[in-house]
Amino acid sequence: DNEIRDEVHIKLHNELPGKPEALYPVGNNIEGDSILLEASEFIDYDGDDPSAVQWRLYKNCEIDPELLFDEFVNKENWYFYEDTQESLELGLLPIQPLDGSTAYCWQVRYRDSSLGWSQWSDNTYFQTIESQYTANLLLNAGAENGTDNWVVHEGYFESLEAYECDGVEPHSGEYYFSVGGICNSAGYSEASQSIDVIEYADCINEGLTQAHFGGYLSNWGGSDHPEMQMIFLDESHNEIESSPILDTYNSSWTFLSNSQLMPEETAYIQILLMGTRYTGSDNDSYFDDLFVKIFRDESCLNTLILGDLNQDEILNILDIIIMVNIILEGDDYQLQADMNEDGFVNILDIVTLVDIILEM
Repeated sequence: DNEIRDEVHIKLHNELPGKPEALYPVGNNIEGDSILLEASEFIDYDGDDPSAVQWRLYKNCEIDPELLFDEFVNKENWYFYEDTQESLELGLLPIQPLDGSTAYCWQVRYRDSSLGWSQWSDNTYFQTIESQYTANLLLNAGAENGTDNWVVHEGYFESLEAYECDGVEPHSGEYYFSVGGICNSAGYSEASQSIDVIEYADCINEGLTQAHFGGYLSNWGGSDHPEMQMIFLDESHNEIESSPILDTYNSSWTFLSNSQLMPEETAYIQILLMGTRYTGSDNDSYFDDLFVKIFRDESCLNTLILGDLNQDEILNILDIIIMVNIILEGDDYQLQADMNEDGFVNILDIVTLVDIILEM
C-alpha cells in the first residue's frame, strides 16, 4: 500500500540550464499598476525538464537596495492527486501593484529536473510612472513588527522567524504570520486590521474607487487552510459588503489578489485573516507581504501636493530621493517637482522640499 509521492533523477554530471534573460519590465515609463514579470524560455543543454524558477525584485537598486520579494515557484504541486500548478507558466509571474515614480530592478533563474540552477539573469532596471493607486494602507503587513496593528478575535496569531517552531521561511524579510499558530495552536483562528478610508469618502460615494488587496499565502504540507477576506464597514463599523475569499492549499508561497468597487458609505476596510487546521497538531496557515491599495479614477484624484513625487500624500525622504534622481538623470520636466515654480527642477527645489519637511 506504499505510495511514491516524489521521484527525482539526479545526473552525476548534470549540465546546468542556460542563463535566462529578463524580458519585461525594463526601461522607463513602466505602468506599475499591473505588472507581469516575463523571462525568456527555459533552455537545458542536456535535455532536462524545468522544475522551478526563482525571482527577485528590489526597490531603489542604485541607492539603498531593498529586497521586496524572493519568489520560488515549483512547476508542480500535488494536492489530493491534483496538480495545483498545472496551468502555471514558469516564465511569467504576476505581482502586486508597485509604487509610482519609483526605481526597481529584478532578476530570475531556472532550475532543471536534475536540481541544477542556472546563473541569475543580468540585473534588469525599470522605473514606474505615476500611479493611481495609493501606497499600501496596511500597517505591519509583513509581520516585521510582531503582531502590532492586528487584533486577534479567536485562537492564536504569531509572528515567526524562519523555521521557528519547525515552521517555514518567510516570503520576504525576517518574519511571517501564522494564523492558528505553530508555537501555540488552535483548530481555527482569526485576526484582523481595520483601515480608516474616510478621507476618500467623496470618491467612494461617487463610485470612483476600487480596493485592491492580497498577499502571499501558504501552508506546510498541503492540508491546512489560510484564507483572507476584505470587508467594507460604515462609520459605525457595520458591515456593508464583503469580498470573495482568497485562499490556497499550496505548500509554497502563492500570490493571491482581488479588486472590488468600494460600496457607498464605506468608512473602513477590515482585512480578515483566517486559519483552519485539518491535519496534525499545528495550524499551518501562513501569510506574508499583505497589502491593501485604493485605486482612484483620474477624475477623482485629489489635487497633487507639490513635492509628493511618489503620491503617498506624505512629504518625506523618499520624495527627496526621487527629486535627486530627476535632476541627475535629466528626466523630463515634472511640474510636481518644481517646488519654487520657476519652470526648472534643480537644487533650489531640493532645498525648498527639505525645508518644508523639517518644518512639519
